[in-house]
Amino acid sequence: MAASETATLLDEERLRIKELVCGILELNAADVTDDSLFQAELGADSLSLLEVQAVLEQEYNVSLEDLELSDMTNLAALYAAVAGARGPAE
Repeated sequence: MAASETATLLDEERLRIKELVCGILELNAADVTDDSLFQAELGADSLSLLEVQAVLEQEYNVSLEDLELSDMTNLAALYAAVAGARGPAE
C-alpha cells in the first residue's frame, strides 16, 4: 500500500486523542509527547489504559479489541491504532 493510501488522522484528531489520554491519565498535555511512554515514563497502569481504549472506541466509533495493552505504548501507537481501525482515507 502506498503511503498516500495509508490510514491517517487529521491534526485535530491527534490533538483530541492527546486531550482524551491526558484527561484520563491526569497529565498536563504540555508534558506529553507523541513518543512519551505511558507506563515507563508517565506512570499509567493497565486499568487506565483499558479506559483509554474504551474512550477511543466510543469517540471514534471503532473497534480496538485486537489492540493489546502491551501495544498501547504511546500516543503514536494510539494514533496508528485508531487510523488503522478506521481504514484507508478515501
